[in-house]
Amino acid sequence: MRIKTTWDFSEGHEAQRLIHVTSQIATGFFKVNGFYPVSYGTVPPQYITVLLPDLPYLTIPRFWEKVAKISVSQMHMIDQPELTAQLKKLLISVPTAPNISKIKTQWDKISPDFFDEVYKILPNKKGLIKEIIIWPTNFGTSCSFSMIEFTPGIVYIWLRADQGIESIGWAILSALTRQDLIDHLDGLWQESQILVDWLMNETMLAKFFSRPRKTMSTLRSKQNASILEISNKFLTKIGAPIIDSSVIKSIDTSSFTLREKRLLDLLIAKSPQIVTFDEINELLTNNYEQFSLYAISKSIQRLRDRLEKSGISGSFIQTKRGEGYLLVN
Repeated sequence: MRIKTTWDFSEGHEAQRLIHVTSQIATGFFKVNGFYPVSYGTVPPQYITVLLPDLPYLTIPRFWEKVAKISVSQMHMIDQPELTAQLKKLLISVPTAPNISKIKTQWDKISPDFFDEVYKILPNKKGLIKEIIIWPTNFGTSCSFSMIEFTPGIVYIWLRADQGIESIGWAILSALTRQDLIDHLDGLWQESQILVDWLMNETMLAKFFSRPRKTMSTLRSKQNASILEISNKFLTKIGAPIIDSSVIKSIDTSSFTLREKRLLDLLIAKSPQIVTFDEINELLTNNYEQFSLYAISKSIQRLRDRLEKSGISGSFIQTKRGEGYLLVN
């Protein structure tokens, strides 16, 4: 059965895109994962750049404080009517609907064969998706996607105008695999990226794309340093907060459980060194015989969730495979 793709641009979606992007700036997600927010039109767009219009965001009262507290994990569920309306007013002076006719034609051509190949590689994922809804945008990262909530469900994708069909493929594969990686393998965002990079470059899916994505190798490139100064100046200009691990030391932990407080204190005390599984187990159980990697990973995930609710990206707590966890600077 052919999976339907709907393309839908609106000013409301563009305003919500800005909420999505500025939230990830305010929580430090982009900083810790190697992305560089820059002013739209100032540098050639690439996977590592986050395009943002140069707007007077500070004219919206407590703007950065507000966006830091908004959950953007499911982008289609951003329900902020007042903030959306305020951003729509600011967006009057920036580019309007992008031209997506070429990429739409290309995607419609390969879509059936692409999904056939995906289900050969991932047969247990067949039937999970009933529709793809793409919101073309001028801003943000190359693309963003939503997790599948129901079966069969909808995958929502923000697709930046300068991107090609490989970004659509990347988003779909990520939507199909990321939650499993998180739930069953204690996976992180970076590891999900590597998995999808491999699927797109080392399987038969590569035949559909003239320039398959290599997101993680791009993010780790030393050439990225050339964009850092431009990004920092732009973030200062728009009044974005400076977020690093030191901010975590001063957050309000009154809503944290005692175990969560102790775990956070241990990570802070040893940062940037690794807190081993043994150390976490001793802290949480006082009994080596009760050692459980699953229980430890769930405790870390709950702590990451607490940080997210406090307006700080859970990505600051990084996993070191086979060793433990650390709080990155």
